[in-house]
Amino acid sequence: MMYARKKPLAANVRTAVREVPLTEERGAAALDHGFAGRSGALFAGYGVADAGLAIPSGETAAALFGADGAAGRAFALVCVSGKVYFRAADAQSFTDSGVTFAKIPAAARLCGDENGVLLSDGQKTALLQASGVAEETEIPAFSCAAYHYERLWLVPAADAGRLCFSAPGDIRDFAAAIGGGGYIDLPDEKGDIVALAACETYLYVFRERGLQRLYARGDESEFELRDEFSCAKIYAETVCETGGKLYWLAEDGLHLFDGGNLENFAESCRIFADAQDIPRAVAAGGQYVLHARLNTEEGAEEGFVIVDPLREERQTVWSEASAVAACGSDVYFVKDGAAYALKKGGAPARRIVRELENPLGAAGRLAEVALYGKGVYVIRFLSEKGERIVHLQAVGGRAKSVVNLAGERFICELISEGAACELCGLTVRYSAGRQT
Repeated sequence: MMYARKKPLAANVRTAVREVPLTEERGAAALDHGFAGRSGALFAGYGVADAGLAIPSGETAAALFGADGAAGRAFALVCVSGKVYFRAADAQSFTDSGVTFAKIPAAARLCGDENGVLLSDGQKTALLQASGVAEETEIPAFSCAAYHYERLWLVPAADAGRLCFSAPGDIRDFAAAIGGGGYIDLPDEKGDIVALAACETYLYVFRERGLQRLYARGDESEFELRDEFSCAKIYAETVCETGGKLYWLAEDGLHLFDGGNLENFAESCRIFADAQDIPRAVAAGGQYVLHARLNTEEGAEEGFVIVDPLREERQTVWSEASAVAACGSDVYFVKDGAAYALKKGGAPARRIVRELENPLGAAGRLAEVALYGKGVYVIRFLSEKGERIVHLQAVGGRAKSVVNLAGERFICELISEGAACELCGLTVRYSAGRQT
């Protein structure tokens, strides 16, 4: 009996595996949404949510401030009309406080017995506390202020080179006296005083183009001012302290100062658009939250950059905003005349979009996708040859699916829904050729 010997199948298949970058490319802001990046992985981050505060009838919101007390959180709502409304922690609506402002006020948070938020439009000053909003006739109107070692420090709106200080333990006593209140005139070639920040044992005085450090414990005979450095023009409303470090945005990018070293996040320079309106920032829950115009491939767009220095985490949230303010770990802002908040996990769906290139050329196809992490995901692949949508649920930390889509260039859109989200890796396998 004769047997025919078959030839083995000859494989003429080429493959290539590529990792899809999860976090933003250095120096460029990708149009991601709802994800926070940390150590190369993605987690559920902040999203925009309605603040849940009904605006008084006939009014348009301009700014929202919060103050925590024993009963909860109270709010002061500044409206376009200039009226300031108050909402107690146990109230269901805002009531007219009787205070009016000519413009959106500068804010300074107080500690100790006077816990609350000082507000000033440069013409008058008011104090938000758990009990209400009241005008403070004994506290000078200011352009910026800070509370440091039981004194209130402020820069009068009418004199940006003067630093006023209250008596120890009395934020309303600015009468010049030995061991009491007073002022210091600080003309400087680095420009006017634009911001104050208390950090560790010093009060930092931000000029238009530089920083000074003031040792201000004890009475005025012990005060000592020292120049730290000169720098590019500082955007005054971006100055914040968190975790014993100072952050601010200048014309040459984002800066961090820890009291000894100045760090310029050089890779951040391309993220921020050259033309800025009035960028603003707050510190909330140990994070630095900056709102500015950010570069995208389509042009400049408004968005929040959230930096968590402890976790080395960063996130972008795309939204227009004005009058950003913080209370505790929450961030409030106004958009289209209504009050909103940045909420952890607040995005209804998290999304990233990446462009992929087939290393095998026109003869290749995207054969398979593999995902590493936790959660439920929908991934859409689009090429010049067509479209594929795959659904993945990571079980045991891994999931994969066949895609089988021809093309040289692909758009990969990944969406995560639900509370569980930990995306540690995403790879695609390309193939070209066939078995013979």
